[in-house]
Amino acid sequence: MELGRARSLAVTLLEGAGIESADLEADLLLVWATGFQRGYIHAHPEKILSEEQLKTFFEATERRCGREPLQHITKEAGFFGLSLLIEPGALVPRPETEIAVEAALESFRGGLFVDWGTGSGCIAAAILENAPRSFCVAVERSPSAIRVAWRNFKKLGQISRVLLWHGSDPWQVPLKAHSASLLVSNPPYIPDPVIPLLMPEVRIHDPLSALSGGSDGLDAYRILLPWAWHVLETGGTLVLETGGKEQCERVKALGAFGFRCEKTLCDFSGIARVLVLKKE
Repeated sequence: MELGRARSLAVTLLEGAGIESADLEADLLLVWATGFQRGYIHAHPEKILSEEQLKTFFEATERRCGREPLQHITKEAGFFGLSLLIEPGALVPRPETEIAVEAALESFRGGLFVDWGTGSGCIAAAILENAPRSFCVAVERSPSAIRVAWRNFKKLGQISRVLLWHGSDPWQVPLKAHSASLLVSNPPYIPDPVIPLLMPEVRIHDPLSALSGGSDGLDAYRILLPWAWHVLETGGTLVLETGGKEQCERVKALGAFGFRCEKTLCDFSGIARVLVLKKE
């Protein structure tokens, strides 16, 4: 079968399964299955694919039609210019989380920082890559996720600059008071009643521990904020991803004693997504 024909069939299947960016995802699956670049795919629709290439491509397309995340199929995700390993058990990195990285890097030039709930390690890896004189304590409670993070730090040559700490109680993390200048976190913040309404890619395939923020979505912030105040130096920066304007306001209220809100950043859809707080 010709490359162009295979692509057209895949686009039709993906559209029928409700995949919004069917054209793009068909291209990305073809790149992964064949090793061809996207430019080659569009320039050479007459190229005959081997039986192995077709089998790999259409098996992957079938999995995507079943709403398995593209990143689980290809086992990789792009994030802040990095190529990261992704496996089930770790949250798939989201484009909006790059806003938290940008906010963190605005005032951070080096030294010790903390990534609480590191997941795949995407936030910590991006900061380490862009702040060469930095060191990170990356905290994660999921054994599956921490294995993914370790492999990403090793792949990127960052493992000697990271302490990976497995645990759910921040007060057990071996850090002295006022020892970090930055703490960044994308905690689980989705209210439990909302989780059944999420897209299948998220609801079924992302780990529940990375999504569930309790009945009101604020459980993780209640745990994190007192410890963040303890571990950050005076004037230190706390960068938090959140789930929208109302949640931003409630998180600011939780941190009202000890933190000053410097700014709120919106994502590409205009949703208040990232809080930047300063320790007073």
